[in-house]
Amino acid sequence: MKPYLQLLRLIIPFLLICIIQASAQPPQIFIQLEDQLTDQIFRYHIGDDIQIKTKEYSDNWQNLKIVDIIPKDDIVVFDDGFVKLKDITRVRRKKGKGGKIIGGTLMSLGAGILVFGTLGTLADDSTSSAVGPAIIGGLTTALGWLITKTGRRKKFTIGKHTHLRIYDIRWPEPRRS
Repeated sequence: MKPYLQLLRLIIPFLLICIIQASAQPPQIFIQLEDQLTDQIFRYHIGDDIQIKTKEYSDNWQNLKIVDIIPKDDIVVFDDGFVKLKDITRVRRKKGKGGKIIGGTLMSLGAGILVFGTLGTLADDSTSSAVGPAIIGGLTTALGWLITKTGRRKKFTIGKHTHLRIYDIRWPEPRRS
């Protein structure tokens, strides 16, 4: 085999790895939510969705998509407008899929008990009551629904122990003389 072909066989995988690594780098401007009580850190990059409450709209949760972050002025630009970082009072995050999985399983179990237990008791020729399986199935379904609605969010109040900061870790622009 010719020497330049052997050299190409060594260089091409290295170049491919370099290209993949360079394209997989995360954005270098981001918002970081830091909770000192639990030592949790969450990052929001450009293009991410964030749920916030602001001083201006303190009663409503706003689900917004981050379009741009301006670190010099501490401004976050969304589709609908912009917000200064100091005006954000609360941030809400999804906890994960655990509550959704457990709640969905309980709702399926409750529906099964409700349908098959009640129908089985009614289809039986005995005079036994169908109220028991209906109550148990209904309560299990209601408990599953409650878990799916309440067990999926964590709310952070920005203040003494929780901070929201903008980080810009890009290289500084060169000075022009």
